[in-house]
Amino acid sequence: MLTIERISLVGKYIILRPPSIEDIDGLSIAAKDGKIWNNSFTQFPNASEISNYIQELLDLCSNGIILPFITIDKASSTTVGTTRYLNID
Repeated sequence: MLTIERISLVGKYIILRPPSIEDIDGLSIAAKDGKIWNNSFTQFPNASEISNYIQELLDLCSNGIILPFITIDKASSTTVGTTRYLNID
């Protein structure tokens, strides 16, 4: 069986790190940059749903199906969004 561990990935421009409940404010600010939740190519909550979204990420991460990340702009240390590996097995 594949063991999926929470890790951080650091690149030249971005940092991908595991989500935490403390990411609510940063993601709320990122969500206000346009209306990303209206984009049909993504599943991003509106600002009032961020808290539930983070909790769902944390729950799904613990079941080993997905590996979610918070995306951080390295230069400004600003949260800019999320991404994930889905069905990583």
